[in-house]
Amino acid sequence: LACLHARPAEQQELVDLKDLLSDVVRDSQFEAEAAGRMVTLVRSYDAMVHGSRSLLRSAFENVVRNALRHTPPGTSVDIVMEPSSGGERGAVIVRDRGPGAPPVALNRLFDPFYRVEDARDRESGGVGLGLAITRQAMLAHGGTATASNHPEGGLVVRLELSTATPTRTARHA
Repeated sequence: LACLHARPAEQQELVDLKDLLSDVVRDSQFEAEAAGRMVTLVRSYDAMVHGSRSLLRSAFENVVRNALRHTPPGTSVDIVMEPSSGGERGAVIVRDRGPGAPPVALNRLFDPFYRVEDARDRESGGVGLGLAITRQAMLAHGGTATASNHPEGGLVVRLELSTATPTRTARHA
């Protein structure tokens, strides 16, 4: 995971977050439909971030795949993209319809190899690195990754990043 911290400057680019998220949703639909589930991009907006497109894609895919493993057939994983912190940051929020996680485990979900007992165990797939990679990718981009339980059920993962505008204009007094 340490390799995620140092990214060569040539791998940094201006990434269209809405476009990237749409690609992740489109690519995950095949896996979702095969399991009787859906992935829905509920809301998005135009936002750009400076960073590595491939690293950000991996972060989002890990969260969506994790959500698909834990949401029951016949339901959907919902994704919302919204501005936060006065528009200086963007949030990608992924909600599954699964059992959620015990409150004491929410802060540890992004630790390498950490697994919640029972519903989120090895038999459900993975080795416990996906969300750890996601957190490291967010940190490498100056962002955050947090998890909470939704009041109506399911786990909610919130990924926040600083947004950039392609050109900034200076204001003169």
